[in-house]
Amino acid sequence: MSANLGFSIGKVIFDILSNYSSVVSAPSMSAARIQPAPLLDQIAPEAAVIYELSSVMPTNIKRRWRIETSPLSVVDFSIEVIQKNYKECTYLSQAVTQALEQAGSGVYNNVKIDGITLSGGSEGYNRQQRYYTKNLSFSVRVLV
Repeated sequence: MSANLGFSIGKVIFDILSNYSSVVSAPSMSAARIQPAPLLDQIAPEAAVIYELSSVMPTNIKRRWRIETSPLSVVDFSIEVIQKNYKECTYLSQAVTQALEQAGSGVYNNVKIDGITLSGGSEGYNRQQRYYTKNLSFSVRVLV
């Protein structure tokens, strides 16, 4: 269940962000630039939103009538926002945060979500490729 849930959450993240106008309309951005972490090495990013899952934690696993699945899982993931301009990087990271937190509860890509919250963040600068980064950490509650 955990591996399948992890793959599904990646699709949920992409679905939410690619349909949020402030994310895809940011300078140099498009839905094609929202990608899972392994693809970062294959591009020279001018602008990108890269997501990566950290953990899938099932809760309340023991239930008499349904032992094999948990009714709730908490999935931690991180997003790295990349932009050549610091101001645009800040704008895009705010748009990503707003898109995910506003999505909150609902069904996305056949996955029931019960809230997405920002749990931390940091920023950096890649001197070699000359772009700014904002690293955002999130937790999402997934209902089965």
